[in-house]
Amino acid sequence: MTECRYITVREAAEILGVSTSTIRNFLLKNHYFKGKRIGRQLRIERDSFTDYVNRTDTNAPV
Repeated sequence: MTECRYITVREAAEILGVSTSTIRNFLLKNHYFKGKRIGRQLRIERDSFTDYVNRTDTNAPV
């Protein structure tokens, strides 16, 4: 089974321990990681998010 290329805003927020609004701001305004809109929902590229987490905190679970 292939791993999903994208994670949800909620999943990213839970991993980082922040609100979904913060993740949306990171994605739309600060461009810390890559994402795209699928329909009306934002999705975050898993590899881009993982790279961001590894750069900022080596102890964060991904």
